[in-house]
Amino acid sequence: MTVSIDPASAALIDQFGTSAYRDLTSGVDVLLPAYAEGRQLAGADDVNVIISRLLDTYPEVALTLGSKGAFWSSRQGGPISAPPAQTVGPVVDTVGAGDAFVAGWLAAGAAGGGPEGQLLAGCGAGARAVTTPGAWPARG
Repeated sequence: MTVSIDPASAALIDQFGTSAYRDLTSGVDVLLPAYAEGRQLAGADDVNVIISRLLDTYPEVALTLGSKGAFWSSRQGGPISAPPAQTVGPVVDTVGAGDAFVAGWLAAGAAGGGPEGQLLAGCGAGARAVTTPGAWPARG
């Protein structure tokens, strides 16, 4: 079993303290940050530098870039990039897209997919999420 974490918010990382956050989560197997979270944790703007610095703490990193797709790398291999998935309708709300990416990533991994398939599944789930208003689907 592996342990994965989605940092959830650059602002929360900033409030908690970047060093403290990295120390607290150093045993995590896979870090799944959005660009802003990765930037906060790595103290860099460049995607390759972000991933490289995060790999000093985490064995595997999947960094989401919103409408620009996602990158994955590990201490053993990578990087692998995935283009953004095409949406099936207009983008109405980006809230929840990162959570959807993580769900797609984890589901594809549980089904035996490797990092490339996990990136594609995550990007596809994120693309579906942005066509729905709000973080929660309508009930009824």
